[in-house]
Amino acid sequence: MRDEGDEGDEGAGKVGEEELLIIPHSLFPIPYSLFPIPYSPFPIPHSPPLDLYVW
Repeated sequence: MRDEGDEGDEGAGKVGEEELLIIPHSLFPIPYSLFPIPYSPFPIPHSPPLDLYVW
């Protein structure tokens, strides 16, 4: 029973990774968006709306 619970914890961690995978291009602009928000459109023109949604 406890082993299953541990696996569930690991699964939760994987879920977080999947969330990041949902927006893989955001991983790059995330640090940039914190400071150079206008720079995000340059590396990813279709990212600005997604970045705004993340905010």
